[in-house]
Amino acid sequence: MWHSILLTGTLWVGSLVGTVQGSVHLNPDMQQEMLEIGAQGMEHALRACEDYFGKAITLPPALPGVAFTHVFGRCYDPTDPRLDAHLEIEYMHKSQPENHYSLELYPAEYHQQLSYLKFEDVMLGHNTTAKYYNGPLNTMKLLTFKTKEWQYVLHAVNLPESRINQAELVSVAQSLLELIDRKRPQSAKWGETAMKSAGKHYNMEVVDYLYSGRFRVSPQVEEERFKLWLRQGSLELSVHVTVVYDPNSERLLRIRYEEV
Repeated sequence: MWHSILLTGTLWVGSLVGTVQGSVHLNPDMQQEMLEIGAQGMEHALRACEDYFGKAITLPPALPGVAFTHVFGRCYDPTDPRLDAHLEIEYMHKSQPENHYSLELYPAEYHQQLSYLKFEDVMLGHNTTAKYYNGPLNTMKLLTFKTKEWQYVLHAVNLPESRINQAELVSVAQSLLELIDRKRPQSAKWGETAMKSAGKHYNMEVVDYLYSGRFRVSPQVEEERFKLWLRQGSLELSVHVTVVYDPNSERLLRIRYEEV
């Protein structure tokens, strides 16, 4: 279990004001409660979970548009029998409980079903659909979505004076997807397009692919070329797939197939 750092009656957690680390002066009851749940600095918790899961974690660059005074985290590992292994980050305002917001991350392969909640689908763009739950007053609002590596669960309290609404949570989620998309090479993006399109076009499973390179046709047209291997039962097929797009708008123009 990860431990909080207790120094001279002060629980040290991440602060959103000034430096990364700051102090929070808490009453003894609240201090003990935070110690019991293993509160620690956000960066400490983030690195602990990255070490445990063996892969990098990307947090949304945006936050809901309300004030926070402090942030703290916890990396739950399997030695804790209460919860599945995951990262939890909590943002709070010391005098405005309606601003309480938290973020949980689970490995995508062990995502939380949350089937006991009644969700509505929300389109985030970037080929991603989120699920949104708006609970009764004095409970919570929740938005959950998955990337290739992680399931993200965003929570906000649902109080009469709360200003963190569905649009705020969607904006946070979209900021993450935009960041991931900017980091992803064009070849990976168009490679996914080529595989999905070819699989549907031939009604076969793509079992492997090879990137053949990028070719500039004109200032308005570029091509990403791939060789794909497809299989359906005993039938196997090799295909050259060319994805043609506008590099300025990143709009897909057409896809060509050439069987080898």
